[in-house]
Amino acid sequence: MALSFRQLFATLFLFFVGFFAAAALQAWTGPTSTAPGSNVAAPINVGTIDQVKNAGLSVNALTVFGSAYIQNKLGIATSAPAVALDVNGTVKIGNAGEVCQSVSEGAIRYNNSSKIVEYCNGSVWGPIRQAVPTSLTITSNAFNYNIYTAAGAPTTATNVTVTINSGVLVGSSDPSSPAMNTGTFPAGSVITIVNNGTIIGAGGPGGAGSTPNGVAGGPGGAALSLASNVVLTNNGVIKGGGGGGGGGAQYARTFGGSGGGGCGYVGGAAGTGQYGGTGQTGSSSGGGSGSNPGIPGGSGGACGSSGSAGQNGPIWSGGAGGSAGAAIVTNGNTITWTAGNNGTQVLGAVQ
Repeated sequence: MALSFRQLFATLFLFFVGFFAAAALQAWTGPTSTAPGSNVAAPINVGTIDQVKNAGLSVNALTVFGSAYIQNKLGIATSAPAVALDVNGTVKIGNAGEVCQSVSEGAIRYNNSSKIVEYCNGSVWGPIRQAVPTSLTITSNAFNYNIYTAAGAPTTATNVTVTINSGVLVGSSDPSSPAMNTGTFPAGSVITIVNNGTIIGAGGPGGAGSTPNGVAGGPGGAALSLASNVVLTNNGVIKGGGGGGGGGAQYARTFGGSGGGGCGYVGGAAGTGQYGGTGQTGSSSGGGSGSNPGIPGGSGGACGSSGSAGQNGPIWSGGAGGSAGAAIVTNGNTITWTAGNNGTQVLGAVQ
């Protein structure tokens, strides 16, 4: 039976639809695992597994609950940060009350009580302020010079340079006080001493003779005492006071001599003696000799040296020589030497 045109068209249409459907089914490859199953990148979601986005991400707002890690540079109001944190605008900092310790060294905060910005130096919080330079020159002989006092007792960090002119002596009138003392400067200060003259401690007193044992000589004084770190250019001499000589012992009716005074800008006084038993006072050039009415007292020490002991008698003992004064007492502070750290220009201990 012959097909009508309408029947022929319907038959051909169904044939072609079936043909193309079969071709499409043959070309399609089904998923190899449960979606997305690596066929496409996983979307950012609320899961608990770490995710990496290898392209840019733009959001209208972002909140991080916990710590954040940024591998390279962070720009705020700039798309091309030049350093680790690049802020194109004003930065406001606060104060969370953290303790300043080694792990937080270099941190900064705003102290809203004192209204200043502070930094952590690894142990304490201190103000961030620019050091103001101060220059001091000692042009004539001086006693017991305190750099902090001479600089006006600054309350903020400062850079101080004190220069001792050539031929000038800075000394002490008392072995218990140093000839020069830095004083305690605010944190961040830089103290520079340029010594073209002489810093010299006081001499120790000589010991008395025959009481019946000889009396020990007194210690010499320090030349320089530090309460702050210093940079030191020593073109001159720094020398501790000499120790006083010990007194001589008594022997029967023979009296021991007194010890001589130690070297110092103010030399140590000689010890008292009997019957011509008084020794010599020390001077800035050396220690005084002990007296010798029968059993001699010891000589005072040269600058930076101990005094000599008084002589013993057959029964009683002579007094010990006094200890030398230190050239520099650091008190745990540091010295950055630029010149003159040798045994000729530094007489006495650096301790």
